[in-house]
Amino acid sequence: MPSTPPRDVKKRLYEFAKHEYNSKKPVYVEVRKAKGVKTFYRGPVPQLILTKYKPIAYIVFADYDSLGRLYYFNRDGYCIKDTSYSEDALGKIKKHLKKTTIRLLRYPKLKPSPTISEQTVALDEQFAKIIVEIEKITNYKLSSRPIITLNSKAMPLSENILTLLEAKSDFWQLPIDFSALEEKTEILTIKAFDIFFENILKKTPLARKFSFLASMLFLKDRHSQELILNLAKRNKWSVGHFDREERYKQKEISNLFDYCKLISATVLTNDFPLSFLTVELEEELLESFYHSLFEEVDSFARFSSATLNYCLALLARKACKQVPLLLTLTVILHVYSSRVKENESKEKSLSALPARKEIKYCIKQNGQTKLVIDFLQAILEYKVKTAKKLFMRLKEVAKLPVSLQKFWHGCLESLIKKSISVVVQYTLTSFGTAGDLVIKIFNRSDVALPSFQIKELSWKPRDALESIGVKRHLRKKMLAPGEELLFTQPVLAKRKGTVKLSNLELTFGGLKGERIIYLIPLPKLKIS
Repeated sequence: MPSTPPRDVKKRLYEFAKHEYNSKKPVYVEVRKAKGVKTFYRGPVPQLILTKYKPIAYIVFADYDSLGRLYYFNRDGYCIKDTSYSEDALGKIKKHLKKTTIRLLRYPKLKPSPTISEQTVALDEQFAKIIVEIEKITNYKLSSRPIITLNSKAMPLSENILTLLEAKSDFWQLPIDFSALEEKTEILTIKAFDIFFENILKKTPLARKFSFLASMLFLKDRHSQELILNLAKRNKWSVGHFDREERYKQKEISNLFDYCKLISATVLTNDFPLSFLTVELEEELLESFYHSLFEEVDSFARFSSATLNYCLALLARKACKQVPLLLTLTVILHVYSSRVKENESKEKSLSALPARKEIKYCIKQNGQTKLVIDFLQAILEYKVKTAKKLFMRLKEVAKLPVSLQKFWHGCLESLIKKSISVVVQYTLTSFGTAGDLVIKIFNRSDVALPSFQIKELSWKPRDALESIGVKRHLRKKMLAPGEELLFTQPVLAKRKGTVKLSNLELTFGGLKGERIIYLIPLPKLKIS
């Protein structure tokens, strides 16, 4: 009987293997050819084949992960025997097949291993993507970034992998093994934040500490966060502490950048020696932010709380000539960031401040009791003009750091915003009825707000309400000190349910003629 042409044999084998893969869904199926009969039989194959069947020429092997199946084929491409192997014997079978057979085909096909060049491009693109995401969240743009390259001759991976990424030039040369690291994404994220924080905080140890904190907020996967904690060696931190919705975490990353800018504008200026940023102060600044995560606390309050605790600890141990200066700055920020309750007297609010003892200390150190008290009182009473004048005098007398001027204008702008009192009232609650969205705006400051304008309100769902009648007092040439503005928007309720209104957007002129935009969240409207 003539032998089957090799082409037909292979066709039978390939069709069998393809059907096996498509119908039974193993991990993979291979068609293999025996190198030689003698060598093939010297292994863990059934001895029955030696005596009962003709020599085996081909093998089809199906791997089901915990189970393996071998199909034996003669030289004509016909299956003459099949055997199953348990997980315990699977390793021996694979080793034997690799040694005694040649692979002809595999389903699915093996993807070729990427070259060093391809791995380098993929790694650098991943790093660039992280940089872009951080820029979007923080609105902080980098002028340039290092380029990552892989080199087979680079130094081997060490335990302290983060040291390999210390850029000495515009290129980071990493060992080829880096692309296979489990912590690859986490390390790239930490180093990306390093670049940002080193731009703000210089190359201080605090920059790396904040990179760990920001990376915990940036990465969504819990396993990634655990890897970050392991790299940071922060045993007291908890992964559960970062368990919040993505929008809240992104907001805190942005807040952290503002916090770092505040640190840079104060204790990292020429007014303070670099040695003043001790490990203790770094830890206080870091832990203060960590423990206040997702709370309604601004950067000024976080900074003042951390520096206040640190200064008190310094005073308890030894004298430090920078303490009075930092305490004065701390108290100003602390009072500025504090909220004054409407039902409390101004004197009670001032005396109830946590920084009261420290205020007395600053007054004693600077010898200007009345000036300091008047300044703090002006802030509490929203007297912007008075506060500005007193601050200029306080700056000269108390010798406050020049760096404070960098964000003082922003403080005044925020103080003006806080001086605007807003009361909201909705006069409709039932479906099919008409009413008004009433907003009372009161200027509690001692400065006029020119070109005062209210943007027309919008809501979701859009068809829940319909604007009717005439909107009143959308704009005013000037909102004088102590003046109240009543804004009404008549509407008709067209759907039942909850209506989410857009932020109330107010625009007006600042002290230097610039336009200030103030967004105020509005309560939801429920229609029954």
